[in-house]
Amino acid sequence: MPFFSVILHGDGIFLSDMDDFEESSIGFHTLRVVRAENEADAVEVAKNLVAAEWKEGPYAEANTGGFPKLETDSVRRLSLFSYLFKRRPNKGYTFYVEE
Repeated sequence: MPFFSVILHGDGIFLSDMDDFEESSIGFHTLRVVRAENEADAVEVAKNLVAAEWKEGPYAEANTGGFPKLETDSVRRLSLFSYLFKRRPNKGYTFYVEE
């Protein structure tokens, strides 16, 4: 089964009560490295991983906006070497603020 790198964009959130934030965040970008049969399945797996992190936990508790609307920025098939190199930590977000 192939490996894929999936970059997702999420918006519709509102985070203002996080320790590391100086300004309120309204969206994010994130990367997930997954194993799937094809690109469409890879996107689905990546979206499910991210959605699970926003259903409960610190981001869910701090989010006073809506559940993130997830869109795919890019999908790239990876070699086994790239998968082994890039699959960790497979978490985290780059947040952005409203301009």
